[in-house]
Amino acid sequence: RLLYNLEVNGSNYLKEMFGSGIGWCNFVSLNTIIPYSFMAMFLLVALSDDFKNIKINKFQKCIISLIVVGIVTLIFVALYFQWTNNNIKSIDGVQGRYFIPLLPMAGILIASIKKIKLNVVGLNIPKIIAYVGMILQFQFIMQVYISNI
Repeated sequence: RLLYNLEVNGSNYLKEMFGSGIGWCNFVSLNTIIPYSFMAMFLLVALSDDFKNIKINKFQKCIISLIVVGIVTLIFVALYFQWTNNNIKSIDGVQGRYFIPLLPMAGILIASIKKIKLNVVGLNIPKIIAYVGMILQFQFIMQVYISNI
């Protein structure tokens, strides 16, 4: 059931983790560009060469990976017993926000794998990413505010 759920609803969990569906029953439905932009920003920051001091050996990578997989499994197991009725193929009640605490560990794993040089002559890419993040947050707040009027 866990793999079936990840296959069917995995993209929804990712979008919800980065701000797509807010509130129960998705009272506020955001433009899909916002979660995808936040995902891209997360990956750019994690892969940037600003974190070149992060050195993780294979054992530490395995431990962090096991922790992430264990937490994801426990989330699904808990909601299987709490929310899911018998004879249903998928596990009910799982939301993307439950995976937000895993983002720092995922960022550390991603940062230890590959580095991208973001320095372009005359441009401060991390600063541009910060400005884009602020603009997206402002748009996010405006969408929430306008939808509640």
